[in-house]
Amino acid sequence: MARRSARSRDKEIHPLLTVPTALSTSADVTTRDEANAFLTSKVILLINQVRVVKNNGAKRDQTDWWFPMVGEEYSMNNTTYGNKAKSSIVSFASHLGMSEEEYKRVNQLTQQPWMYMKKHGVVERRIRCQGVFWILLDEAYDTGGIISPASQIRGEHNMPGWLQGNSNLHYQTVETVTSKQRKEAQKARGRNINKARDQIKQANEVDKMKSRKNANRMHVVSIGRRKVSIPTGSQIVRTSAKSKETDEKKALITVNNQLKAENDKLLGDINMYRLQLRNIESLHSQNASTISQLENDIIELHEGILMNEEAVGLGKLLLKLKITTNCPVTPLGQRLYGIAWANLPKAAAKSLTQFIPIAVSAFLADLGISDRDLLMSVPNITPSIEVLHKAALMGHQQVYKLVASMVKRGMLFGFGHDKGERNGLGRLIRGLSFIADCHVKECKVDANGVDSNDQSIGEHIENTFSNIQPYLDDGEKVLLGSITTDAGGGGGTLESSASKIGQFLNDIHYIINCTLHSHSKCLQKAWEQAFGGGGREEVTLLQLLHCFWSLQEALGENFKDVWKLLIEDEWVTKLLSKPILTRWGYVLQTATSVEDMYDKWEKFTSTCYELWSNDEKIHTIAKGALKIMKNDLVRCQNQFVTAFGKSYWNKHFLWLRRIDPISKLSGHSAHEMCIQVFIMLKDLDHLISNYGRMDAFAAYRSTHATLDADGQSAIDKQIFVFFKVYKTTFLKAVSGFKRWSSLLLPFTLASANTPAVTIFVRHVLKKSGVAVPEDVNLNASTTNNTHASFKLQEWKQYLEDNCEVDITDGLLVRHRTALIEMSTKMCSVWDETENASIIALREDCMNIVIPAFHHTQSIEAGVQETSICAENQKAEMIASALVAIRSNDIVAITEMVQMHLDSKDIKGNQHMGRGKSSEGRQVKSRQAIRNQAERAENNQVFKSRVQATKFRASQCIDRAFCDPFAGDVRKMRNLAYNVFDKTDYVSAAALRKIQKTQKVRERVEKYAKNTRSNKRKASNVTAAEMTLPLALDNMMLIKTFSSKKRLGALRKEIEIRGGTYGEKETLKKLRERLKEMLNAISEDHAFKLMHPENDATEIMDL
Repeated sequence: MARRSARSRDKEIHPLLTVPTALSTSADVTTRDEANAFLTSKVILLINQVRVVKNNGAKRDQTDWWFPMVGEEYSMNNTTYGNKAKSSIVSFASHLGMSEEEYKRVNQLTQQPWMYMKKHGVVERRIRCQGVFWILLDEAYDTGGIISPASQIRGEHNMPGWLQGNSNLHYQTVETVTSKQRKEAQKARGRNINKARDQIKQANEVDKMKSRKNANRMHVVSIGRRKVSIPTGSQIVRTSAKSKETDEKKALITVNNQLKAENDKLLGDINMYRLQLRNIESLHSQNASTISQLENDIIELHEGILMNEEAVGLGKLLLKLKITTNCPVTPLGQRLYGIAWANLPKAAAKSLTQFIPIAVSAFLADLGISDRDLLMSVPNITPSIEVLHKAALMGHQQVYKLVASMVKRGMLFGFGHDKGERNGLGRLIRGLSFIADCHVKECKVDANGVDSNDQSIGEHIENTFSNIQPYLDDGEKVLLGSITTDAGGGGGTLESSASKIGQFLNDIHYIINCTLHSHSKCLQKAWEQAFGGGGREEVTLLQLLHCFWSLQEALGENFKDVWKLLIEDEWVTKLLSKPILTRWGYVLQTATSVEDMYDKWEKFTSTCYELWSNDEKIHTIAKGALKIMKNDLVRCQNQFVTAFGKSYWNKHFLWLRRIDPISKLSGHSAHEMCIQVFIMLKDLDHLISNYGRMDAFAAYRSTHATLDADGQSAIDKQIFVFFKVYKTTFLKAVSGFKRWSSLLLPFTLASANTPAVTIFVRHVLKKSGVAVPEDVNLNASTTNNTHASFKLQEWKQYLEDNCEVDITDGLLVRHRTALIEMSTKMCSVWDETENASIIALREDCMNIVIPAFHHTQSIEAGVQETSICAENQKAEMIASALVAIRSNDIVAITEMVQMHLDSKDIKGNQHMGRGKSSEGRQVKSRQAIRNQAERAENNQVFKSRVQATKFRASQCIDRAFCDPFAGDVRKMRNLAYNVFDKTDYVSAAALRKIQKTQKVRERVEKYAKNTRSNKRKASNVTAAEMTLPLALDNMMLIKTFSSKKRLGALRKEIEIRGGTYGEKETLKKLRERLKEMLNAISEDHAFKLMHPENDATEIMDL
């Protein structure tokens, strides 16, 4: 048979072999023939499996199948075909579906394994390589698909490279026996074979002997009636019957051969048709592949045509630049200019008009466009100052439109405002909050200049809402569900603010004072009356903190270097905050930082005093600080306020700034505030009763014990006054938390603390005369992710003793049915329900309570932001517009950048290792380790600082496409247009830093060379007497009787001194009378209160 090419063999279809009938299990195999039949069936099943691979398109060289033999001598567990691993590493026995022990037993019974395989078209070849015997199984076919074993043994079955051990593919061979054991096993096997052959030979000899013996014997048979003797082993047959039977048999054989020939022909036809069908399918597959390729080519050609058209279009636009004289001012362009300017708020418009055309020209040049005339025409189409101003005002109109769209959806708004003075001009920041996409969104709608009085503030708020009105239909207007302000001095706060904008208030609305101001106000009043205020001549703790901060400010950007130089240690914490009592926690932050490094500050201050001369500012500051530090009381005071901050004030301050899971925004936890105020008061009472035993006050107690009796008495009196004033301010002052236990109690309905809500609802219903179920399990404690644990009985007692709920409140009256349902089912408004009354209450809570500001930190941040946007002589309306755009667009962009940073692998620096913020980055520097410890103590999560990157720029561009100027753009332009009317100091700063550091070095050297006896030494500074508040000794100034609330106390002091007064006499006349009685020169005269009912600390708090 002619040898066929590899290419033609690759296209052949390999029919599957017919599996011969064999015994079902290896246990039934007992003879050599049974063993061969059993293994033959197993191997043919294996060959059929590998042929499926061949029929699916495997190459010719992959029809050589090598298997490791598993016998008594060798064990190998690898299986391959061609030069590649075929499957998972398993033994040949496993491929046959047998265990190795079964295979060994059956293999031994065959005596000459695989000798009968050729009749099934399987070629077997065995080779030893790498200490292992390998078996090759293969097959070949003639034209009709009939197997022709003879064509296999042609020397073309070369061993694969990995089998020979000279390939880069490494497969480990495993021998389970040693060389000695293998030789012994071979000898034993040879002996067994020889023994078996001897047994067979002996059996044959016995048979021959029996035949010879039987040949000499005769036996009698009957033929008809005759009896005939014939040799044993012979028989007599009837020749005529045999002949007839033979003829019939021959006829049947002939017919059978004819049928077999026809059957073979039919099988040949079937194989031919099957092959033709495979060829047709192959041709169809090739045609489909060709069609798919043609389709891809057509798509690429089409894309190429589109790209060419786009390139031609861009070319035409570029050429058009030469004849364009003005900026096109498209809506998309204006949107991008507005976002770009808000992203760089300090930039002046005139600077941008210079930068933009040059930057665009540079970009075109990088693209390979070097046409001078074309680049020279770029300034003609880039924006002018007027175009940039209009773009900013268009962005402002976009914010107005956003608010109007919320009004059309029936939204109520939370309104917050704050006034502040920057660069000599008072500004009023106005912010609105509302529900969008199931969470609270804020936007600052205006931030222009305003006078600090009710009338001016009211007018500016009305102007803001009138700017929104053009986008509303008749009858529509902005309605406010809440107003949040601070409770400080000046106009435009609380009810005085609401009274000027009554037309914009919803029928159910609430006036809220900022809780961060309240939290700080309690600390401010308690601190001032217990430890005194600040001042150059004052010897107080606050003045000491001011001195330290002043030293830091005097040294400026050089402070850390000077500290390291003088202390010989790095500054590893945050810089001191200016210790202003009215700011949120600044004074406690500074006190804590000073306490952590008190000894170092003492050394630093002493060195500054010694190095700088008398007429220099740093010397004066250091001298004042040293005088105060020499007083024994000041360290004890500082340790007390530091412990107070760590154990009480800081944790509640952090809670007030939390991000609520319902509103998903900081500053909008008003629905949880009433319960939190109860917890704050409970914690305060616990602190007052137990601070002497708390671990946080251990350092304070240690220092307190070292004081003399007078010092301990003074400190004890100060702490008593501190707690007394703090609690009084907390409960009673307008600037405290009084509203949250009275007017704002209905906000509790929206709390997620179901047990607390149930008790509150029953309290309200009981006050209203509605029968309610008895409260059960009041001794149980309740806690959730929002509040700390507390007992329900304490909450109920607080409502009865400390709260004044108004049962005529609009929210409580409107939803009385829902309250009864909630009382019965003990559920909250956030629980799943189909009750219509509870659903209605939930909608009002989402519209009124959730958007309400419980603090105005984000609004106050707008004051600083306004000063930034107003830099470089910008008009007030432009600065206000930039603030509005930043609140609407830049905040959203920053959130996207922050999300990107959290998932991005950030490069490491001197403080943090490389990694993702969301997965936690390794801290390296001492400062980073300290900051991490502070975050862990306060349960804060690290966030990478958002920086100006290409990704941020891409998000600015994407924002313009996602939120474009839409709708009536002409109307927006008309409204916007009617509203009309950098030097880089980094290198200089670096130079100043070097110069200042050098000057400090010179001072150190100069001081070291000074050998005079009168050399300045910090140890020569004497201690100063501590300035104590007059109220500690129950003393007051005459002029402090300035409030009508203090009129009764003033009358009592005049009366106890024997004086008289008229009922209609004014405070001024009574102060004059008291001054005469005390023989005082002025109203600055201090005197001790004599009336037993008068307490100076209580009078000062009125």
